[in-house]
Amino acid sequence: MAIYASPTLGRLGILTKESTFNQAALGLVANGDFVSYEWLYLKLFELRDKFNAIASGAGQQNINVKIVQTKEIVVPSHDVMGKFTEIIHPYFEKQKNLTEQIIYLQKARDALLPRLMTGGVGLKLEGGTV
Repeated sequence: MAIYASPTLGRLGILTKESTFNQAALGLVANGDFVSYEWLYLKLFELRDKFNAIASGAGQQNINVKIVQTKEIVVPSHDVMGKFTEIIHPYFEKQKNLTEQIIYLQKARDALLPRLMTGGVGLKLEGGTV
């Protein structure tokens, strides 16, 4: 979660591989005994406006780690959390898969577009080749 500079303050991401980040972000790991990562993500998304409202700083609006650490939130029962995660998990997986497809297609576009523009690749369309 980004903690510096409006409008990025409160922006969220889900890491799918080992990563590093700087002091402008927090890394949060859901304790699976209590909450799922999906629930944590959505709870933090819900709190984004509240974090932005209390941000302070002369140069860059920001919040600090303590603000996030001390924010009290409601955690549902284990059964409710399990049912919630069972329902929501497929949507998170679909978003992950679509994001991976977008990245793949962007790379393919970036590789093919220069060749297409210089005539190195022809496209077959109805009625002929371009």
